[in-house]
Amino acid sequence: INAEYGGSSSSSKRKGRRKSRGNSKINDDDDDNSSSNNETHFAVHHFTADPTRDADILLMREGADEPSASMTSVCVPARRGAALGDGVACYGTVCGAQHALLLTSTCAVRASPTAGEYVTHTTRSRIERLAVDAATGDAAALATLVAHVRAVYGSVAALNQSFLDKHGRLCMDDVRAAYVALLRAAPREATSALWAALGSLLAQCEARPNDAGECAAQLRCFFVLFESPVLLQASSAHVSLLERLLRVVQTLPRALFVAFCQRLARHPPDFFVMPCYIANRFLALVLAAPVRNVGAFALGGWLAQTLVALNDAHSLVPPATFYNAACAATDAGGCVNLEAEYWQWRNGAESICRYPFLLPAATKAAVLQIDARESMKKQMQSTLLASVFSGQAASPYNVLPIRREYIV
Repeated sequence: INAEYGGSSSSSKRKGRRKSRGNSKINDDDDDNSSSNNETHFAVHHFTADPTRDADILLMREGADEPSASMTSVCVPARRGAALGDGVACYGTVCGAQHALLLTSTCAVRASPTAGEYVTHTTRSRIERLAVDAATGDAAALATLVAHVRAVYGSVAALNQSFLDKHGRLCMDDVRAAYVALLRAAPREATSALWAALGSLLAQCEARPNDAGECAAQLRCFFVLFESPVLLQASSAHVSLLERLLRVVQTLPRALFVAFCQRLARHPPDFFVMPCYIANRFLALVLAAPVRNVGAFALGGWLAQTLVALNDAHSLVPPATFYNAACAATDAGGCVNLEAEYWQWRNGAESICRYPFLLPAATKAAVLQIDARESMKKQMQSTLLASVFSGQAASPYNVLPIRREYIV
């Protein structure tokens, strides 16, 4: 797996040393028992956390009087070094052995040796067993769970080989059960690990956008990703990751994208609804931003439009599933200026009015009122101009003469 963290011996020269982000190895044997009995404790000898720079953490065995050859250096990327108070889990080489590490700002590091096999896949039972161990509060078990999540969910190849039934087909029930187990055992750590893994996986997809063989292998992992409840909890900080995910789907080769849509249309309604909710969440975040990202909004609208077309053909979920509360007017609890949206639409720019399936009934009624008012204004102006050029007096109003005896 492409791990975000790496380690190097302290005996190497720090000047010009490249920060290691090499392949970390962990054991994926389902019969592997927890290695918490082999825990080794390390003390942080030197720690510098700057949100704008990588953080170098120098470790040595507890009880050592001063730095020695048994020390190691672990590199934590920028913006993660300052988050050590919440705990940062990673794999690294400590004193020549592979360890699962949990780094905290309290200057305590707990590490447990791990075997040297690459993770090739995971299963529901494997995730549930790791989650049970992590739920006990053991730091080494938690570090193992987090590293396993980052290894599997951050690898296209590993995720495509995970959660398969005996016929080699993706079992969506197992996918959902694994997410439930993860978020129930360690909600904060699992959520952070899943977001980090998504970034790693997208980097792999973006590295080979035109590789048809690799793209074919990506299809299964997309169904796993679109089932993630973490995406429904996305905040403004995650908009760029969601945009990258949708962009990767949009740029799939035509034949593969058609296959993806066909497979998605065969989902039961309770699974098909998840991509719909994710698209709505993404659009709501884009609309709520102080400055709208037009490209991201168009991308979210494209996904929602694709899902609506599939739903129209197969009647999987009610049309109200696609309504987006953020598309309401600001005085109705929404995020949009309907007047501005209307004129952007009339001028051919991106607007919520281009996607009527997103608009609740009240928003549609408000847009129709704006359109009726503007149509009347336009007709009035046309009448006045015609009277000026024709030289004949004309009223812009509809005058209906009524004789007095017929007035009730």
